[in-house]
Amino acid sequence: MRFKDKVVVITGGNSGIGKAAAIQFAKEGAKVMIADLSEKMGDDLVEEIEKSGGEASFIRVNVTDFDDVERMFEQTLLRMGSVDVIVNSAGVLGPRMRTDKYPMEAFDKVIDVNVKGLWYCMQVALKHFMEKKSGNIVNIASVAGHVGMSGHIAYCVQNTL
Repeated sequence: MRFKDKVVVITGGNSGIGKAAAIQFAKEGAKVMIADLSEKMGDDLVEEIEKSGGEASFIRVNVTDFDDVERMFEQTLLRMGSVDVIVNSAGVLGPRMRTDKYPMEAFDKVIDVNVKGLWYCMQVALKHFMEKKSGNIVNIASVAGHVGMSGHIAYCVQNTL
């Protein structure tokens, strides 16, 4: 129980690496705040974690909205009393298209979620962690920043930043 009584916020916590992290942190004794867009998926994951004896809650958050990220932190503090770790796992791949055909709207969405969203979460977390003089940030990235993936310019470029 390495994380007993610790509070872990996981953005993008409904699926993929975020979901796996939520389950594992709960097994290690953490109180987990699953932060994502789909309430149904979040509620299902909370139920799964609680059935396994863990403690979890869900909050709907759009990481591309700074005010929403601040609300996520405020609500986590109100509900769980603290934040000790944030795992920035929210991310989108975007469409697979040739770079010269890649739509600006799709490029902007990938950058907004994967870069700005992570940055917003770090800004809010760091403010809180500096006040309490402790805290941990885990940023999830892809190997695509080093190796690349044909047709995914926005996703690959965001991993090199």
